[in-house]
Amino acid sequence: MGGNGPSEGGITKYPWDSPQIIGLFGASLLLILIFIWIESKVKEPIIPLKLFKLQAISVSSIVGFMMGMGMFGAITYIPLYSQAVIGTSASHSGYILTPLMLSLILSSILGGILIKKLSYRTIVMSAMAIMTVGYLFMSQMDVNTTSLELILYMIIIGFGMGALMPVLTIAAQSAVGHDLRGVATSTTQFTRSIGGTVGVAIMGVIMTNNMTSGIKDIQGDFTDIPGDKLAQFANPQSLLQPEVKAQIPDKLLAALQGILSHAITSVFVIGIVVVLIGLVAAIFFGKLRMPRSEQSKEAFKAASVDMH
Repeated sequence: MGGNGPSEGGITKYPWDSPQIIGLFGASLLLILIFIWIESKVKEPIIPLKLFKLQAISVSSIVGFMMGMGMFGAITYIPLYSQAVIGTSASHSGYILTPLMLSLILSSILGGILIKKLSYRTIVMSAMAIMTVGYLFMSQMDVNTTSLELILYMIIIGFGMGALMPVLTIAAQSAVGHDLRGVATSTTQFTRSIGGTVGVAIMGVIMTNNMTSGIKDIQGDFTDIPGDKLAQFANPQSLLQPEVKAQIPDKLLAALQGILSHAITSVFVIGIVVVLIGLVAAIFFGKLRMPRSEQSKEAFKAASVDMH
């Protein structure tokens, strides 16, 4: 979590090359190195580093990290896009993620079944490819995109995510004995969570910077509006407040929605990149597949574990 400090600080208070931000990045790196050093020395580490020498766990962790970046990026910015750009109500944007979650659940069951017949690499690369298609569609959205189109894109992304989840868990569990299965499972889920944390921070930086530069570009078209008043719209949350939105002239509101649309779709472009990195990483699963002795119950157990 410490790595988020520099990202958030760089957006709001200090320049990226300021001593404060450089110091925070340095402190974050130092803490990570200290953690790794301690874990390598203690008898009972929280995360046994020897696990990462195992092909299935190291690849699962990398893929999970990338999936987390893509997954939480989608979950974070889709409701914002729905309400601020498309113009849905707050209640509608609250349940806009339901189609994604439903397709995720259904495809996780399918992934648990397919893992008994196909290799890890085949399933993971296919799931990542599906996610890439979904993000590709979302990166093309604009102010004319409808809620129905957004729902369709979310179903595609959710289908890829769901098929991926049980495979990563089972791959890690099957690589170790019963005594390390709990640690292996929590490690893969931890890397996914860290990926989500890092992803949201990076995407937030990109979105905010694009909002700020977009507003600067339109200042010449709205000379009658003070610059400081325009600058406050760099925070997209202002477009979610009905009382604020009602006071914005139609022409300015349309311009702001266009800027926000571009800012968020640029985030989805980042989603494409990280998912493609995960797809390439999945190649290194090689021919690994679920051992026959594990096939009876593990697929369905993993699907239920990943729903929490």
